[in-house]
Amino acid sequence: MYENKVWNKEEEIKETTKLIKEDKIDLLINNAGTAFKLKSLDLTNEDFYNMFDLNFKAPIYLTTLLKNKLAGGLIINTSST
Repeated sequence: MYENKVWNKEEEIKETTKLIKEDKIDLLINNAGTAFKLKSLDLTNEDFYNMFDLNFKAPIYLTTLLKNKLAGGLIINTSST
């Protein structure tokens, strides 16, 4: 299992994928996510963009980097409410 704790850091995601030596990945679970305990109107732009980058962009970026290894594999994206 490989774990990468990302916070809008595409370079760290890319470096982590280099650690995967297997030619084929059968299962990818995108389980990164965060939320702020603030009212939506109290979020700063930076808070919002950090949350969006981690919750939305990071899983898509990781999946894109691993697409050649995922041929026929399963992708599970999780989220919270």
